[in-house]
Amino acid sequence: IVNHYTSPIKGEIYHFDFYRLKNIEEALDIGTEEYLDSKNLCLIEWGERIHILLDHFTKVSFIINEDQSRTINVERI
Repeated sequence: IVNHYTSPIKGEIYHFDFYRLKNIEEALDIGTEEYLDSKNLCLIEWGERIHILLDHFTKVSFIINEDQSRTINVERI
């Protein structure tokens, strides 16, 4: 569910994949709040499953167009 990376520029980075998350309690059990409070970069896939834990975030959406090109939408929430 969570992978940890270290960047020489950004420091600690946490990547979450909540696709298989059954409920919010599973996210709490792995310490998601502590990761989010760490001030490190947190990249979250399927973030709508834990949106109640997020005060603010940047949502990045990828859309596959008919010609197979991609459109990327970035929205600060």
